Amino acid sequence: MNVKRYFLASLASFVFIFLFEFLFHGNILMPAYERTAHLWRSSDQMQQFMHWMLISQILKAFVVGFIFTRHYEGKGLVEGIRFGSMIGLLLGVMQFSTYAYMPIPFGLALSWFIGSFIEALGVGIILALIYKKKA
Repeated sequence: MNVKRYFLASLASFVFIFLFEFLFHGNILMPAYERTAHLWRSSDQMQQFMHWMLISQILKAFVVGFIFTRHYEGKGLVEGIRFGSMIGLLLGVMQFSTYAYMPIPFGLALSWFIGSFIEALGVGIILALIYKKKA
């Protein structure tokens, strides 16, 4: 494993995850969250827990980056798309399963599945582009 490329690729993945989740959850899904406000922490409480969100995003980026390095084959962008798709399906199913035990609308659960897939696909592409072997 090339530690420098792993660190840079994981750091870039974290930036993507942070920005994607800010856009996706903080803007696109905000109307759905407002309609189901009784299920969530208040805005003030969420601010108090913001550091946990950042920690989880950093961990997600570095763990997914580490898994990528363990299976890296040097196949370029196609490898990133394939890897991101597999991780996206896994994370998407995990997010969607929340529908079974939490009283959220089906559309929100489906949105979480789609968002998780898109996010992981983006991370896979970033990892492939940055972790690649030098020409």
